[in-house]
Amino acid sequence: MEDKAILLVDDEQNPLDAMSRLFRKTDFTLLTAKGGEAGLKLLETNEIQLVISDQNMPVMAGIEFLSIVKRMYPNVVRVMLTGQADLNIGVDAINKGEIYRYLNKPINKEEFLIVINQCLERYNMVRENRELTLKTMMQNEELARLNAKLAELNAIQ
Repeated sequence: MEDKAILLVDDEQNPLDAMSRLFRKTDFTLLTAKGGEAGLKLLETNEIQLVISDQNMPVMAGIEFLSIVKRMYPNVVRVMLTGQADLNIGVDAINKGEIYRYLNKPINKEEFLIVINQCLERYNMVRENRELTLKTMMQNEELARLNAKLAELNAIQ
């Protein structure tokens, strides 16, 4: 995997600190933001592959924040991690494509790291697919150009 930048968004400092401690023992780059607006600012200036957001935040709810992230940065994988389990919100958000995963606090650290790796693998697969699609389109355009030139040469003879 290439860069593994993760953005964690929560309105409380304690979860941000706890996650920071967890990520110190990994090779992930973790950025933290206190609230959705701060998270959007970090997305503007950093290349982030994964966003993990709390749902219950006072100014901008997690689902609203993640919906904006989806619209502005569609390739970023979005995960909701919340202590306020509302399965309806999670299922609805997954069905609408707003989020990739919905996790409840507290979460087992080993399980959480597995989910993080799955999310980053998904990001890389989507990126590789996009690159291959672009390469194929360029090759098809070149082939069409060469076929047109060949047809032109055949018409002259």
